[in-house]
Amino acid sequence: MVTRSFGIGLLLIGLLTLITTANAQKPVIDTSIIKHYSALEWNDMTENGRFFAYIVSNQPAGKTSLIISSTDQRWKKTLVFPEPPQVSFSRNSRFLLIQNADTLTLLKTGGGSNQQIKGISSFRLTFHKGVQWLVYTTKANRERLICRNLNTQQSVQLDEVKDFELSPYSDHLIAHVGKAEKTVCYQMSTESSRMISPGRNAGNYTWQKSGNAVIFTENTERNCKSLTRLMQFDCQNSRTSVLIPDLSKLSAIPFEGVRGLSEEGDLVLLKYEQKPTQVEEENTDHPQIFSTGDWDLTGKQPDPSVRNETYSFHLHQKKTVLVQRGREEIISYEFGPFILIKRDLPQSMAERVTYRKRDSRYYQVSTATGMQKELSFSGDIWPATSPGGRYLKGYRDDWHLVLYHLFNGKKIDLDSMINGRSGTVPVSGSVLRFLAWMPGDEGVLVGDQHDLWKINLEKNKATNLTRGFGKKKNTEFTVLESQIWDGILHCEANRLLLKSKNNLTGDEGFYAIDFSSGSVPEKLFSGRYHFADLSMILSRRIQNWKAGKKQSLYPIVRESAADAPNMFLTRDFKTFEAVSDIAPHKNYNWMSSELIHCRSEKEGDISAVLYKPEDFDSTKIYPVIIYYYEQMTQDLNNFHRPELCNGAIDIPWFVSRGYVVCTPDILNTRHTPGQTALNSVMAAYHRLKRMPGIDSSRIAISGHSFGGFETNFIVTHTGVFAAAYSGAGLDNLISHYGTVEDGIPRGQSDELAQVNLGTNPWANRSAYIENSPIFHIGEVSTPILLMHNKGDSRVPHAQSLEFFVGLRRLQKKAWLLDYKDEGHTIDRYQNQLDFTGKLTQFFDHYLKDKPAPGWMTAGESKLKPTP
Repeated sequence: MVTRSFGIGLLLIGLLTLITTANAQKPVIDTSIIKHYSALEWNDMTENGRFFAYIVSNQPAGKTSLIISSTDQRWKKTLVFPEPPQVSFSRNSRFLLIQNADTLTLLKTGGGSNQQIKGISSFRLTFHKGVQWLVYTTKANRERLICRNLNTQQSVQLDEVKDFELSPYSDHLIAHVGKAEKTVCYQMSTESSRMISPGRNAGNYTWQKSGNAVIFTENTERNCKSLTRLMQFDCQNSRTSVLIPDLSKLSAIPFEGVRGLSEEGDLVLLKYEQKPTQVEEENTDHPQIFSTGDWDLTGKQPDPSVRNETYSFHLHQKKTVLVQRGREEIISYEFGPFILIKRDLPQSMAERVTYRKRDSRYYQVSTATGMQKELSFSGDIWPATSPGGRYLKGYRDDWHLVLYHLFNGKKIDLDSMINGRSGTVPVSGSVLRFLAWMPGDEGVLVGDQHDLWKINLEKNKATNLTRGFGKKKNTEFTVLESQIWDGILHCEANRLLLKSKNNLTGDEGFYAIDFSSGSVPEKLFSGRYHFADLSMILSRRIQNWKAGKKQSLYPIVRESAADAPNMFLTRDFKTFEAVSDIAPHKNYNWMSSELIHCRSEKEGDISAVLYKPEDFDSTKIYPVIIYYYEQMTQDLNNFHRPELCNGAIDIPWFVSRGYVVCTPDILNTRHTPGQTALNSVMAAYHRLKRMPGIDSSRIAISGHSFGGFETNFIVTHTGVFAAAYSGAGLDNLISHYGTVEDGIPRGQSDELAQVNLGTNPWANRSAYIENSPIFHIGEVSTPILLMHNKGDSRVPHAQSLEFFVGLRRLQKKAWLLDYKDEGHTIDRYQNQLDFTGKLTQFFDHYLKDKPAPGWMTAGESKLKPTP
């Protein structure tokens, strides 16, 4: 364990900063920008498109700024808060609601008198038939519920309210009021209330989507016996009726609650569950019992008293039907004539220890009769029903995307339909990307590695919407998320807005397609930027764009490796007007990014991102750190907020200090994870050696977690690198196989997940030995810094300790850092500060010829803090 001192760590960072900036035009990144970094935290726009707002953290330092402006920027207001406020626009676009501490401000957009409600206790917003309601209580009188119409500014109040629940589909609310806490249904627009239960014994409120009725349960007594009954309140007729007088008569298992309500509101699912009865005894002499047939190894035995059942109740027929029990799992809540259940079947011991997926069967259960029909659907990974309830979607064992027609039993292999072939696909996922359902379950929208396809499920016809343009230009298209609502694609006027990414250049942008024209996609914009998730308001406004109404403004967040995220407005997705200017990093030596391509004889084409200092001069030479963790080129155009290192290196920190950082993609290949990483990193190494401005003798490697394992493997198979850092990495797959995390043997990861050897140590001992760095320590010649904390629950600390002990025994150059009370990563600021300083010193020593610090000197590392 290494001891730390916050003051000494801070001094260390300061000295590193002063030394590094001595000859730089701009200062390097230091703790001042990290602790007080200003960033865009939130943005939104009114529904009428006339006003927008955004929040900037640490502007000024230690405070938060809220900026509200008209889109023509003739009106603008800035408010500063000591803490980040809670902010939202009203649906009628007239107000921005700001909650700061216990004060709620209704700021009038465009100017005018603002309103403040001080001593706010809680508030909720609800919108119904064009009217926005603000419902709140104050600390002065927590039992007075005030309902304000934000359209008219009229308020109504309800007194002696103990608690309340808003309807999501109307302007009704349920409240418990008065000393008796009777349950009432209150309608805000009519100021009318009706008692639906005489006491506080009502609960499980479930509203019909029409908003005209609510289903609930009520506890009552009859003949000195407590019972629970199912009730319905009809809001239109103000009438309460009993649906089931005694829910306990349906099952011997206790009633748990209402599980769901059908779209039409005429079918209720009722859940019954027997809770565990066994009480775990502490400090007993009874042993934990483990069996080779246990799926997990927690030592907890199954409680035979635990049971569950689900019944359907038809409101009109007053009929209940058992639809689920025991090990069956309901997988569809968009139900009506039937529901879908999954049943996991018992497995043999051999099936369990090979960590294959559990054998499951799927059934269509009639909610009218309870009869089950087994489906010949072979998928078992993330099954989901279509919005219209016709299809079941999932993935086969070979990860092909398949659909099953729930009425005629027809099965569609979408991968084979699009690609014209069967066969396996990479373990990283299907060849296809499922994007959305078409309205009415008419079809689906999917994407292959480049293009978008519309599949008509009734006609079994696939149409390439992007006309093969993506494959031709090596560009990947996807749909702008804002055009997908509740899983359904909305594409009025046959126009669709697409996001694009060119795999050769890394450029991102927007294209448009017209379903009816049959033409190739129209390019709107493309550049070295990333467009972050758009505001939800865009979902409601994008329809105007598709209908050809170009007068609307659309909010968007744009960023790049060199430009921090900022808010922009656009009318046509061709030109963008910046409305925020947040760029604290511009005061420091920052970085640029570029996409480079490498070639590995065994792995094929490999892409990597190269991060260079903004003052990079190709006539000089720079040290390089190759940093990896699976695929990282997706971050090419992302802005990296400066941070202290928490286990992995922080790219801006090192690039600002004159390092070049390269992040190659590593595609995990079954059976040979270590060799795949070595091949990919070596391909990047050879590419870097040919580039101007790169010091080929001063290239280091760095990885954390699975990247730490890859580092350990690489240094035991090549000595070309000047230094290496490995954080919390595996080194011995045989010893790792026998460890347990949260009751699950970690061997599952070794066989099927990241390590992915596809076998166990007894079936293929050589595979585990060849992929375990510990058995090849004798080949290490690269100085290596290890970091692994005893509190790591993800990767056992013993893994790095074993590796270090072997390195120590063979007298290799190695150091191990172990931070007290830290886990898989380093979370405490003081420890991050110390670790960042030590990691910087380590690389500076081997890549910049800086003197070795005291903690790296033999015999001085145990008790002394960083000097």
